[in-house]
Amino acid sequence: MFEQYALFGLLIQKCNGTIVGRKKLQKMAYIAQILGYPIKERFSFHIYGPYSLELSGNLMRMQELNLINEYREGNSYIIELTETGDSFSNNFRDIIINKMGKNKFKQMEKVIQKLHTYDAWQLEILATLLYFRDVEQRDPTILEGVVKNIKPKFNPEDIHNMSLVMQDLIHEFSIIQ
Repeated sequence: MFEQYALFGLLIQKCNGTIVGRKKLQKMAYIAQILGYPIKERFSFHIYGPYSLELSGNLMRMQELNLINEYREGNSYIIELTETGDSFSNNFRDIIINKMGKNKFKQMEKVIQKLHTYDAWQLEILATLLYFRDVEQRDPTILEGVVKNIKPKFNPEDIHNMSLVMQDLIHEFSIIQ
């Protein structure tokens, strides 16, 4: 449990210590998991795409332990790593790297940094594409059609663009076959 908290702390560190939005963090975690990185929480499909009640609970416990601060700003929740969380995460860094392997850990950091550059709505599309790729279809064109039907609020061009991102991520960062 503490290693998982530390892992999320290390991932938040790679986002300059702050992630804007619970949804964004949920999608980043899911995408990293689908690419094969050791995110252990279970996800199910929800209104905004893959969602983990376990991850939400872990974030609440991380707040209770003063590892992160979460506060509302406008329509978003800001998740910040505290000094305690930073120190706590760094104390587990070597343990996590030894379990994962240095190269896999560095790859995961790169994935998180890349995902952090996208908006939450883009990650919602991406996570939804990956969810259905994982359970139903592998063909990107079919996946785009599925997502268009399930999420009509997104325009086809955005879905297509995120489908291309999905293919690039799988090619560049997937550690599973």
